[in-house]
Amino acid sequence: MTVRCPTTAAGLGRRSGLCLVLALSAASAAPDEAPKHAGVGAHAPAPAPSSAPPAGEDGPADPSLTPPSDPELDAPRPGRAALAMGALLALGTAWYWAYRGDNAVDWDDPNLSARVSGEAWRMDNNGLALNFLAHPFSGTAFYAVARSQHLSVPTSALYSFLTSFAWEYIVEFREKVSINDVLVTPGAGIAMGEFFHKLGLYVNSSTTPPTGFRNFARIVTGPTVALTRWVDGDTRLGAAPPDALGFSSRMHHDFRFHYAFMRNDESAGEPLDRHEVGFRGKLVAIPGYQKPGAFDKSLMDSEITELAVAVSHSSAGNGLELFADTLLVGHYTQNVSNADNGASAAIGSSIAYHFLDSHAAGVPERRGVFHFPGVAAETQLAWRGFRAELWARAHADFAGIGSLAYPLWVEAFPDERAKAILRKEAYYYGLGATGRVRASLGWGPLELRSSFEAAYYDSVEGLDRAKQLVTVDVDASDLFRNTSVDLVLEPLDWLSLSCGISERLNLSKVQEFRETTKIVERGVALSLGF
Repeated sequence: MTVRCPTTAAGLGRRSGLCLVLALSAASAAPDEAPKHAGVGAHAPAPAPSSAPPAGEDGPADPSLTPPSDPELDAPRPGRAALAMGALLALGTAWYWAYRGDNAVDWDDPNLSARVSGEAWRMDNNGLALNFLAHPFSGTAFYAVARSQHLSVPTSALYSFLTSFAWEYIVEFREKVSINDVLVTPGAGIAMGEFFHKLGLYVNSSTTPPTGFRNFARIVTGPTVALTRWVDGDTRLGAAPPDALGFSSRMHHDFRFHYAFMRNDESAGEPLDRHEVGFRGKLVAIPGYQKPGAFDKSLMDSEITELAVAVSHSSAGNGLELFADTLLVGHYTQNVSNADNGASAAIGSSIAYHFLDSHAAGVPERRGVFHFPGVAAETQLAWRGFRAELWARAHADFAGIGSLAYPLWVEAFPDERAKAILRKEAYYYGLGATGRVRASLGWGPLELRSSFEAAYYDSVEGLDRAKQLVTVDVDASDLFRNTSVDLVLEPLDWLSLSCGISERLNLSKVQEFRETTKIVERGVALSLGF
């Protein structure tokens, strides 16, 4: 993974901090769901054709994997969720007016008829980090709080959408309604929120009374679940048997931290060294996942979710990259006999989110993307020590794209006024599509991994916040193509060393003006898993 750092808009720090306060405060009004879905196994995926007996549609018939249940504690709490959303809006409203001097710059004072008719619905001109980083974290808080009330994925998504919409339509009544916020805040919040929800369930699923590390982990990484369990008086333990970390093995987990050193030999004629540290986590709430057994299971509760984050630094600048993907619905099947022989596959529809803001590789890389629900598939195969894995996604997108060609257009037409978002923040709103593929082949401690990503975006015209000031509503577009190949040595289950090469190509266009950049990096990486 490559990484990048956002240039924050004014007030972003206060807004991001507010998101955390809101999430924690609302959690105290909501009981958690940890025992219901608790657990995560520490086994790495290793499928295979199996002689193990089938266990039916609902997974392995293993009583030890059945979580403790309490009808009263596990019952959905829609009323509490609504109160929690109201508390979030109340706190947000207090903040909004406390900092009305900062927010007043966005006051357009549209009349009610324009807001109802849609005439006052526009794309705003806030910064990339605010619109595609801070707001998605707000949506994450809304969604995770609703999920902690034992609400389903669709119902929690609806709560998140309605809360975000109420903010745009009611709290910010002096502003035009921001179309991009209505889409990105709840949408990206689902992709990230489900990961944090399941992480909270996992770290609160200790099979023995939590002390020391497990108690610290459940409070720090699962605060909403931990706090609501405390408020609700829920002291149930996770389903046995425990995994390597002492939490329930009902849920599979794969957590990895990495450090990478990359060199770009083609940056302005001089080598550019980039350092990167990051985390990647995957949580799978399928009992028996990748353990000996054969079964099929319909996926209706976002059972597979992953999140990756990385930060990087070089003499050219810093970077931040964030990616989240959640399989909303689908079907899973496996036939596993042991760690060296087995096969599994999942297919369905996933929702995803990607944020990238970096100067660390020598050229600006800036984009925030909400991936609408799209096609998702992944499969794993193991046979006598040979391993193969394939992961694929395809989405339609709404995005904010930093345009490298825009400065060329400005130089040619200095007296013209393009889109407000381009003039102010040097990015545009666009619609497009993305396809991603990850594949690996392994034998023993060696593994060859590769990835490919292609995306195309075209700008949205006619929805500028201040379109009366625009003299030329320029058309902009961007094509991205990213590839990487890595050779990995994994001497231990928890340790891997790798070397590889990656290429990132960006073809940027504004009207007839074009700019092409290609970043080629070679490097090494160290990864620690647990």
